[in-house]
Amino acid sequence: ILSDDSPLLNLVTVMGSVFSTGNTNIIVPGQKTSLIATELYQVLDTSDVPGGYVNILTAKENELNKTLSQHENIEGIWYFGADSAQRSDIVKNTTSNIKRYWCPEEKHIDWTNTSEQFLNEFLHQSTQIKNIWIPYGE
Repeated sequence: ILSDDSPLLNLVTVMGSVFSTGNTNIIVPGQKTSLIATELYQVLDTSDVPGGYVNILTAKENELNKTLSQHENIEGIWYFGADSAQRSDIVKNTTSNIKRYWCPEEKHIDWTNTSEQFLNEFLHQSTQIKNIWIPYGE
């Protein structure tokens, strides 16, 4: 769930980090910048990006937050909005289905930041490490 800050840059940054880890995207762009996201979707639609890999939902600001955060088939949710009440609601809603969430506390993220630490945080949030114990006999 994106804000209206740096509309194309935040969209491409989020989409790129999720692409690089092989995950699908459900993107809710900022209300004022949803046209940019739908234009980019047309570019992706005519390229070799597989169908269903990018899903863009446009809605009024914060309208889909509850639905997406409570949805059982969505594995994780990121919220980049500035509304702290919405942020806490998303965190609370994800507890019922043990969904991963990332809601940075910064009200305005510097999307032009190209530091390795900033970009690695996106990759870290796009992955989940699981340990599997496999018993074997003698």
